[in-house]
Amino acid sequence: MKAFNDTERKLLRIAVFTSIPLVVVTMIPILNTFRTITDPFILLLFIISLTHILSIWIINVILVHIFNKGTKQYGSNQLRYVVSFAICITVTFVFFLFLRSLNILEMAIDDPEILRKHRESFIGPLLSGFFTNLFVLLIQELTIIHENKSRVELENAQLRVENTEAFNQQLKQQIHPHFLFNSLSVLKSLIKDSPDIAEDYVIRLSDFLRLSISSNYNNVVRLGDEHRMSLDYLEMQKIRFGDALHFSFDIPEPTLCSCFVPSFSLQSLLENAIKHNTLTDS
Repeated sequence: MKAFNDTERKLLRIAVFTSIPLVVVTMIPILNTFRTITDPFILLLFIISLTHILSIWIINVILVHIFNKGTKQYGSNQLRYVVSFAICITVTFVFFLFLRSLNILEMAIDDPEILRKHRESFIGPLLSGFFTNLFVLLIQELTIIHENKSRVELENAQLRVENTEAFNQQLKQQIHPHFLFNSLSVLKSLIKDSPDIAEDYVIRLSDFLRLSISSNYNNVVRLGDEHRMSLDYLEMQKIRFGDALHFSFDIPEPTLCSCFVPSFSLQSLLENAIKHNTLTDS
């Protein structure tokens, strides 16, 4: 079982669940043709039929495993179908010969002429093997198609998530250099004109960079951390723009502690609000 993949193990489970109903369906026309039916005959026929159908299932699952493992070596699905029918019809014929050797038909048929026809007929077992294998292949291929579709959808979803994460990381990497260069330019002018304010500006900048670097490794951060980083950002902008910029936060403390947001989401909104508005005293 360990050598099989998830799809092949699922096929084996389906084989167990579908074999018994299939045996019952195939036994009904057989039993209707016999006049005398005993309980030992029904039990023996059920066991042999169940073994036969499970054998066909296992053969087809093994073929799927072999062809999936070496597609280039073994060819396409068409070749697998041909091999499957050849093996399964042969197995059915072997089961038929085994039944003949047990003289199981004598348990249900009293008429010698009818018994002779059943023993000499080979068309029935061959058709039984063909249609049983056809039914098994149909269920098997539908299962494989469904599993492949689910796997492709899962892979596409994972790719979309990875693409979103990569885009988010790219945005984060773009924020820092642009913001840092502007901050250093402001700091240069403040050191020359207002050393006290420059000291407060450096503290705010240090706190902002420390929080932003720690947020780089997480796609989602606590709202309180994002709020502190945004507050440092706005205080630096307040130093830069003076009375032209006013701001306030109205977020309850429980919300800050319990809620989460995408990292840099609030800071990016604030940055765009400042960037795309005219800041004047009026």
